[in-house]
Amino acid sequence: MNDSENTVPNVHIDHRRRNLVTGLGMLGALGASGVSQAALSRCIAAPSVWKNWSGAQSCMPNERIAPASEDELASLLKQATGTVRPVGSGHSFSAVVPTDDTLLSVNRLAGLMGHNASTKTATFGGGTLLSQTGKPLSDVGLALNNMPDIDYQTLGGAFATSTHGTGIQYGSMSDQITGLRLATPGGELLDIDASKPELFNA
Repeated sequence: MNDSENTVPNVHIDHRRRNLVTGLGMLGALGASGVSQAALSRCIAAPSVWKNWSGAQSCMPNERIAPASEDELASLLKQATGTVRPVGSGHSFSAVVPTDDTLLSVNRLAGLMGHNASTKTATFGGGTLLSQTGKPLSDVGLALNNMPDIDYQTLGGAFATSTHGTGIQYGSMSDQITGLRLATPGGELLDIDASKPELFNA
């Protein structure tokens, strides 16, 4: 699976995340008026508190960015200063997101990007919510072999935090990955599969 939000997902969003959602909605409106894509990818609102779903983790990032393509992601990472942390749906219990510097939303890097019927594989953006994988996969005759009980996590977050479904015969969700595109902190895009075990197995 690889790493593309054109629309706000149809899931529960509590009031603590409204600033980010409002920012993304504003970005979409500005796009229609001809503002540059670079401007669209940076939140224009004043810094606001980010909290995870439980409220146990929080931060006040100086900047929020939301790239809409892999190239834009790479460019924003190259320009970034300080600590950049990616954020999906904010489900993790651990302190993997909080930063006072730059918060990078993957919500616009979402959706089914392609599939291969012969290998029975599909490529999704890392910001795709688990709840948004079922229908696109079904439409091309595919499905995930196992899922967790909570489906509003992003694929990238589910893989990064070793999210798992149920059953001793199944590994974590990352076991379903055959390849991925990884963006390094310096903005380099790396294509990784089993031929690069030192990265792929991590």
